[in-house]
Amino acid sequence: SPFYTSTCSAVACPANSRGASVVVGCSCDAGYSGSVSAISTSPFFTSSCSPVTCPANSAGGQVNNVPAGCSCNAGYSGAVSATSSSPFYSSTCSIVACPANSVGANVPTGCSCTTGYSGSVSAITTSPFYSSTCFAVACPVNSRGSSVVAGCSCNAGYSGAVAAITTSPFYSSTCFAVACPGNSRGASVVAGCSCNAGYSGAVSAVTRSPFYTSTCSNWQTGATGSLVKCQNIQGSPVKITNAHASNVRYVKFTTTSYFSAGGGLNYFAACTTGTSDQASNTASTLKFVAPDANPPGWRYASSNPSSESCNSWWWGPSGNWNRNERGGGWKLQSVVGITVDGTSLDWRTNPGSSASQTYAADNDIILHFCDAVTIQQLIAVPWHQGHPLQATQLQYRDSSGTWQNSGATGAKASGYGLWSGTSSTAQYWTYGAASSTAVSKHWRVQGMKDTSVHSRGCGLQVPQWLAHQIQQVIQ
Repeated sequence: SPFYTSTCSAVACPANSRGASVVVGCSCDAGYSGSVSAISTSPFFTSSCSPVTCPANSAGGQVNNVPAGCSCNAGYSGAVSATSSSPFYSSTCSIVACPANSVGANVPTGCSCTTGYSGSVSAITTSPFYSSTCFAVACPVNSRGSSVVAGCSCNAGYSGAVAAITTSPFYSSTCFAVACPGNSRGASVVAGCSCNAGYSGAVSAVTRSPFYTSTCSNWQTGATGSLVKCQNIQGSPVKITNAHASNVRYVKFTTTSYFSAGGGLNYFAACTTGTSDQASNTASTLKFVAPDANPPGWRYASSNPSSESCNSWWWGPSGNWNRNERGGGWKLQSVVGITVDGTSLDWRTNPGSSASQTYAADNDIILHFCDAVTIQQLIAVPWHQGHPLQATQLQYRDSSGTWQNSGATGAKASGYGLWSGTSSTAQYWTYGAASSTAVSKHWRVQGMKDTSVHSRGCGLQVPQWLAHQIQQVIQ
């Protein structure tokens, strides 16, 4: 008894599984999927327990499975842990949002530095799961401010603006040195301007429009005289007649000596005679050729001259003007471009090589004069015969702020364009005299365009007549 021998014993759970024995039951370890079953032949079990591959948005080392260990991919935060129930892992890997001073969907798909910032954002596998070098770009040359992002202003004597952009150098700057104003000479306000011969005063650079102050003047003595002692105001005012000066625009009264401790002036007025409703027969020819080559006393506006300082003009963004194709020189440096109604467009020496072209000719041309003027002629200059110019109307802005048709007739005219390879058949666009009632500080060429597909233009010439030049005599 017991008349048998037995070595039958319960088989232990195989590798990658756990439990009391195969007979009692085995379960795959955490991170493994499959099952263990008892059988009657060696090794007396079958096992399909196999390691689960690292889930989405994670990866392992040389062995890419959950038991060996998985980490969230670069740009994802969280962790992966093994579990014993399907899907046999727990994952909290989540996408990291783009960090401060950058934009984009998220770090894994890519982030770019915000406008005005330089640098890059890259995904990493350690907290905070990104590396960012985005930093605010310093204000560019000829401007001032803490950074492009905080805002930059052009330096004193410079006109234009600085804007933040997303491509290198991460800013756009149109700050350019303002030309010396009327009655002065020099390379620019920044380089230094001196009053012309016969004028006294000085020109200084400032940061507000028109970006300079000028005291250059040629005050001349129109009349002198003496006032009688008049303790109490009585009788008729003393009249000091100006016997020779004409075309006076400004009058200054200076007391050179006075009675007793300080004297006094009870009343002063500058009276005029010989007024005329007719414009002067003389005109100044204004040549608008580039944002950095303006008529004396003029500047190129940053957007709409009507809302900026007077004696400013605009024909498209300043950044669209260039001299890239000047080569050995412009055609108009060697020939007269065109003659219209007796007026020649002669740019051979003025502006000469300073002439330029714009790639934004399909814009209204806007002029803001300091004086109310009437325009007798306007000539818009083409690039060459392949870029014919055309416009809709020459308009002025009335006292209510409404743009009105000036009555000037627009017409094509053939001549030489600016480019060196032009023929004499380039199409200019011209306007003759505006109506006598068209008097304004604000003018525009509406609907100006290059009728080809390239939108090129090369400036304009405007002989300017002051609307009311009153001959004045101080009495």
